[in-house]
Amino acid sequence: MPQDESPRNASPADESFEGESNVSIDGKGRFGIPGRYRNLLAERSEGKVVITLAFTPVTALNPETQPFRRYRGLSIFPLPTWRNFRSNLERRERFDPVRATFSVFVASALTCDIDSQGRILVPPALRGFLNRKSPAGEKPPEDDEEDNNRLKLVGVTERFELWREEVWESVREEMLAAAAQRLQDDRDARRADPDAKTYDLPL
Repeated sequence: MPQDESPRNASPADESFEGESNVSIDGKGRFGIPGRYRNLLAERSEGKVVITLAFTPVTALNPETQPFRRYRGLSIFPLPTWRNFRSNLERRERFDPVRATFSVFVASALTCDIDSQGRILVPPALRGFLNRKSPAGEKPPEDDEEDNNRLKLVGVTERFELWREEVWESVREEMLAAAAQRLQDDRDARRADPDAKTYDLPL
């Protein structure tokens, strides 16, 4: 089956954004949505997306081994999905740590149109989060400007994340290592206490 086709018996409700795609940003800050996602995104987005900071470093990475500031990327939500996320967040208790943590993503969010050619303009205020320079004052590599348009668009079920290609490779490796460690911790906990609640994979 060609990559850009969806199964004929799949309904929009059953589909999700999955997989990785190579995309590039043009001189105006736009990137094109890959063809395999366009119909589903059009059905779910009302012609608009909300772009904010990437969630992955907060939800999956270990700040003791890899500081979050090393991983700069963007999350891209279809507009209705973002509304649901924001509504669920607002229903939490005022001092809920999850609400406090994710308030920064709400504060950074900007709504963007999808144009008639399936392109999204990344606002200048957020475009800087796609560069490779991490800690403040660190000098970027000499080819940083050259590589600035090489990006990975990653489907994360109901949203996308947009990363510099090399940054995404580091994020992916760190996530795999963290997942392996969690599984090992679960196995160790089960051996110590067979009744302990664990989250091992059902394989």
